[in-house]
Amino acid sequence: MSATQLTARSRRLSPAERRQEIIEAAAALALEEGLAAVTYRGVAARLGCAPGLVHHYFDVVEALEAEAFTHAVTTDFEGTFEEAEELGDAVAGLRHILRVWVSESPEPHKTVWLDAWYLAARKPRVHAAVDHAMRTTHGLLVAVPTPWPGSCSRRWTASSSTPRSE
Repeated sequence: MSATQLTARSRRLSPAERRQEIIEAAAALALEEGLAAVTYRGVAARLGCAPGLVHHYFDVVEALEAEAFTHAVTTDFEGTFEEAEELGDAVAGLRHILRVWVSESPEPHKTVWLDAWYLAARKPRVHAAVDHAMRTTHGLLVAVPTPWPGSCSRRWTASSSTPRSE
């Protein structure tokens, strides 16, 4: 098979790239169908691979659920805070954040939050991911009254449950 015939699915990925691909697929599945759909089989079907490959990177489904949640909300947080920063005014930015998060529209990230809160009661890894997301969000909101440039520079890594600074 020539290099031009390789598809994204059959391309050989490094372990870190493959793990990230699995997390992104799990997050997309969670946003579309809820965290209950994040199973080895569900993610594998989305990727077109065997469930064993997903299991190889995540020893328990709970770890995959926690990473899917973290990736989904991280992407949402970063987008919302970037939009707020672009407004250039802390009050307008805070209004934007609240309008997005508290709107009555049934946006997928809201369902993922509800699913995660429900699962957190009996799944410690999901509980830790939810707790971290809430603490990070609180930290970002506390930074809102300061001047925008650089005030929300704490970003998340999609593959871990801890924030990193840029």
